[in-house]
Amino acid sequence: SRFNPDDVHGASEVIDPADFDWRDAAWRGRPWEEAVVYELHVGTFSPEGTFTGVLERLDYLVELGVTAIELMPVADFPGARNWGYDGVLPYAPDSRYGRPDDLKALIQAAHVRGLMVLLDVVYNHFGPEGNYLHVYAKEFFTERHHTPWGAAINFDGPGNRDVREFFIHNALYWLHEYHLDGLRLDAVHAIVDGSKPHILTELAERVYASIGGKRRVHLILENDANAARYLERGSSAAPYVTAYLAPRAAPHVTQYAAQWNDDIHHALHVLTTGETDGYYTDYADEPIRHLGRCLAEGFAYQGEVSAYRGHAKRGETSAHLPPQAFVSFLQC
Repeated sequence: SRFNPDDVHGASEVIDPADFDWRDAAWRGRPWEEAVVYELHVGTFSPEGTFTGVLERLDYLVELGVTAIELMPVADFPGARNWGYDGVLPYAPDSRYGRPDDLKALIQAAHVRGLMVLLDVVYNHFGPEGNYLHVYAKEFFTERHHTPWGAAINFDGPGNRDVREFFIHNALYWLHEYHLDGLRLDAVHAIVDGSKPHILTELAERVYASIGGKRRVHLILENDANAARYLERGSSAAPYVTAYLAPRAAPHVTQYAAQWNDDIHHALHVLTTGETDGYYTDYADEPIRHLGRCLAEGFAYQGEVSAYRGHAKRGETSAHLPPQAFVSFLQC
């Protein structure tokens, strides 16, 4: 479904993907080093709570110094209000926010103002209500792996090829049909895939191959495991990244441009609030040391034991990565 005007339990509307009059052919994106990202929730950013409401306030964001807006997930979810992480129709912008053409108009208007538009996508689970895949596509899920949301999405079991294609094509869909400048993949540590190549690697390869050097596209991760390997130089996606940066040499060739750095946020949170419950437990001792390591080396946890995670080791060495590989953020 590209659009469900009567919510997730209603009928799907046929959408002509070629109907929108795109006028941003000259747009080539911006280098990642220029990214000043403003994460926003479409439903709360404006009184209207719509794509059009965001469009009408783009000049404010430009004046603020923002160079990229990141939309929290817009995939159709049940009900009128949602954070976005319970989406069940990954190809359908939620009708509460507007029609597909309204989202395209927002992206086009952002490009006119020199703003990149990124989208938060969820490939680790479906929301609990309105997901009918269990009824007609049981191979989408596997009991071999379990997640906080139940049976895992089947990325590595029998029948996984169609499942992998579903999510890879979803990434391609947003980047090509909606002209988005990048995707932020939510909580990829909850994606279980024991096959090779890992779905994250295959997705990145397919994305860069599809761009073919025509414009800049940025892939960003949220990864609680602090897996630095997805940010390292010389990945299998290198030929595609080099191609889209040509004729300039790529200073840092990676599968993913950056990772959402939870460590620096958590260390700052402990320092400013004193809260040490939940995952903040890992930063309770010497939070200033954790903050200092984040500023100097990227991750605070680079293989050290995490008390919150049952004293398991967490993270990989990150000191060799460039500063732009880490997205530091503040929640206001």
